[in-house]
Amino acid sequence: MTTYNPGDTVLVDFPFVSGNETRRRPALVLLDTGDADVVVARVTSQSRSDARDVEIADWSAAGLLLPSVARLHKLATLEKRLIVRTLGRLSPADRQSAAKVLGEIFAERRKGTLEENAAINLDRRAREDAVLNLVKTSRDVRDVLLAKVAAALHDNFPYYTGVYIYLLEGETLMLGPYRGRPTEHTRIPIGAGICGRAARAKETVVVDDVNADAEYIACSLQTRSEIVVPIMRDACVFGEIDIDSDVPAAFTAHDREFLEEVARLLAVRFV
Repeated sequence: MTTYNPGDTVLVDFPFVSGNETRRRPALVLLDTGDADVVVARVTSQSRSDARDVEIADWSAAGLLLPSVARLHKLATLEKRLIVRTLGRLSPADRQSAAKVLGEIFAERRKGTLEENAAINLDRRAREDAVLNLVKTSRDVRDVLLAKVAAALHDNFPYYTGVYIYLLEGETLMLGPYRGRPTEHTRIPIGAGICGRAARAKETVVVDDVNADAEYIACSLQTRSEIVVPIMRDACVFGEIDIDSDVPAAFTAHDREFLEEVARLLAVRFV
């Protein structure tokens, strides 16, 4: 089954109320939970007529033929079989604009509704894209870039309580730039702790409950979960992104995928 990402634009056969006819129109994907349905907002080339309409500035990148707006107060849950094809994708700037308006629309509504989750999901995608774009486009020297990445991860994702970049020197992980609580663990042998495990295994380690992990080296009493992502190319480990969270089991498969992409892009800066 096809999976759509928040921010994708698609061509949809919208059903009439009678259910006997359809009208083919573009729409903006807001949420796809992996089942047979998708949440979309209407897209129209008509002029902006409501404060909740968001102008799509880069309409050509979105695969649209004319300047258009997304009507974020006109949402629908549709069966995926009604989607004819994918047209394009909103630019990062347009996704941020849409996320802001969606957040405002549902600010007073009960948390956990499908629509509010869509706003959160779209906003997260925009923040992830901003971090990835920083790594891709930065002309800073490596150490400056590492510091900016640590700050961007900490500042954009509130449950990333502490973000620490470690650089591998011989058999020791040396603390580099970080953002969050200070740590006394400035030197970690690769035979010790969760960071050492990730370096030895050359793969991401996710710990949902640090207190239940025998190798955990306590850094803060508030820390409940941790993810360590090696910065590596081929089989060569250059360092790690180590993130603590005060939230139990904070790191999902999506966090892992995102952080591994950040690490992959950073590995290019090492020779």
